[in-house]
Amino acid sequence: MRRWCVGIFIATYLTALTGGILSQTLRYGMTAHPVMYFFVWDMYCGWSAYNVKFRAVAEGVSGTCYDLEPAPWGTFRPFNTLSRFQYSTSTGWMAKTGAHTVAHTEHEPIARIFIIEETWAKKFDLPDYVWNARYNTPKHKNVYTTVRVEMDGTGTVVKSYPHWVEVQKQTMVGDNPRLQNTIRSSVPFWIVDEHQSNGNRYFQGEESSTSTAVNAISAPATN
Repeated sequence: MRRWCVGIFIATYLTALTGGILSQTLRYGMTAHPVMYFFVWDMYCGWSAYNVKFRAVAEGVSGTCYDLEPAPWGTFRPFNTLSRFQYSTSTGWMAKTGAHTVAHTEHEPIARIFIIEETWAKKFDLPDYVWNARYNTPKHKNVYTTVRVEMDGTGTVVKSYPHWVEVQKQTMVGDNPRLQNTIRSSVPFWIVDEHQSNGNRYFQGEESSTSTAVNAISAPATN
């Protein structure tokens, strides 16, 4: 009986592993069901070495700044100590939240509202005893602050900016002569995942300058 159980476990494991590899290789059924997350290779998907916190700040006509988050009436904290404001991935939603706080509080006339992004390396979140065992340097947390959204006094978005990590990536590419030479000498093209679109493929290059197979392009193929 024990040998049968071991054999069934090994067979189930190899079957799941083979199915996941085939699904990843053929790009078929990868998002067919949430259970597929346990079979396809998706380790560290979307992970970043930096942690992020957002703040909503209003500037009055006198130059005084007001913290809009959390609001005076409190905030919802779904998990641990972080407020619901920190769980949104859309700065547009954060802008609406800041404008909502301004609209329902008494204050001087507001000139501008900002959504501020604070970014730091995740390694600084380590407990002190783990940090001291891992690093020989003092734990000085470096926080990079940037403006993500700028609004007027009515809450209308005036300007929006990319997040700090994206800015650093663009700066790194722009300051790399080798990458610049590669870009200038390469032929650009698009690859569309036929499972994410209507099955259309479009390659933009020298050979496809007269191609008529340009249809709806949904999204580039991903890893």
